[in-house]
Amino acid sequence: MEKYLLPISIIKREVKNPVTPMDLKLSPKPVDLPLVIINDGKLFEENLIKSGVDREWLVNNLSMRGIDSIEEIYLATIDSTKKLYISRQN
Repeated sequence: MEKYLLPISIIKREVKNPVTPMDLKLSPKPVDLPLVIINDGKLFEENLIKSGVDREWLVNNLSMRGIDSIEEIYLATIDSTKKLYISRQN
C-alpha cells in the first residue's frame, strides 16, 4: 500500500485570533522613538534641542554617572520622558 504525503494548510478560526486595539475601538498610542544624542563620541546638538534639554543638563547627567567626557560614550539616547540611556566606548 502506498502512502501519499499531501501538503495541508491550517487556518485559525476567527474566534481564536488575538484581540487587537481596533477590535475594541481603541486608538493605539503613538510610539515615540528615542533620539540619538551621542554617537561614537560625537554630540548631535539638533537632537539635544529636539529632546528639550541643553548641554548643561547632559553634562550634569553624565557627571552623575562618572563620565567626564562625551568622547567616552559610544551611544547615548534620550526618550520622551527625558530618560537617558548610555553605552560607553570599550
